[in-house]
Amino acid sequence: MPNHYLDLQTGTPHRFWPHHELPERTVEEVVPENARLLEGLIESASHRFELSLTVTAGRDTRLLLAASKAIWHRLYYFTTIHWHLATDHPDVQIPSRLLSRLGLRHNVIWCPSRMDKEFRETYERNMSTAHDVYGPIAQGLYQQYPRDRVCMEGTGMPITTNSLPRTRDDAGRETNLETLAWLVEIKYDMPREEFALDALDRWLSGAAHTGLDHLSLFYWENREGNWAAMAQAESDLVRDALVPYNCRLFLANALSVPNAHRARPSYVLQEALTRHLRSEVLNEPINPPFKHTAVSTVREFLRNPVRKDMDWLYSRTIGTWREHGLRPWVGFSQR
Repeated sequence: MPNHYLDLQTGTPHRFWPHHELPERTVEEVVPENARLLEGLIESASHRFELSLTVTAGRDTRLLLAASKAIWHRLYYFTTIHWHLATDHPDVQIPSRLLSRLGLRHNVIWCPSRMDKEFRETYERNMSTAHDVYGPIAQGLYQQYPRDRVCMEGTGMPITTNSLPRTRDDAGRETNLETLAWLVEIKYDMPREEFALDALDRWLSGAAHTGLDHLSLFYWENREGNWAAMAQAESDLVRDALVPYNCRLFLANALSVPNAHRARPSYVLQEALTRHLRSEVLNEPINPPFKHTAVSTVREFLRNPVRKDMDWLYSRTIGTWREHGLRPWVGFSQR
């Protein structure tokens, strides 16, 4: 994922890649090539380290599971239960059922609701900009994760799926400053301050020669790149990590496919790649909707650090009542 270098004399970062337009390729061309790359990267790492794989209900870890078939018997598979998650959540249920079907053992790591004082001191000393919300996950891993394993993670793949929305007026047009300003305001709750607008304008002028769709590049450099890098830095206290998607050729191949075949809701490229590698890992659904209840809503409100808004409240109350009925939400079964 890194695509900048730092000029130590001037203190300014410079983008070194991508630097030209990628030739358009089809899903059929890219799938076998990226399948070989991903399998090879994982197999190569397995000759150096004992590996583990964090598994959720999501598509990114599912693809890694498919690409790891040659070493399935050697991997340590785990899911963390943290924040508001409980054993009834799809991120716990789906891996448990899927791995059982494949004859593989699923390990669950329970994380505390908050860090204890001793671990907090070490955690904050290790990373000065560490986030409190990720500390309990780190402590859970420290206490239960096997120390001799390098963890494969599914970060990086979202770079290729361009999950950022467009405004209706800008759909189909080149990304402009107004698009980015609207995006960071509604997506990241960042006000339209002059400082931020100047920074966005500078970024946009520098992105003109990359050859990539600007929203894909923006998500890469200003969301996934920052968030994933920070997450790795915060957790290196408790485990080493490997991101197989962090391969320039793999990313270039994927980004050369038209966005309509990469992006939500169909994720054509990613599903084709997973099916090509090992179709049986798709026998369980990807990110099925979770049926919210009064208990799960209160639990999420109290324990999930993600910002809540009226859309969040509606989806977990009135929206759920309309779809599934009030009685199941309260805790009564349907007759």
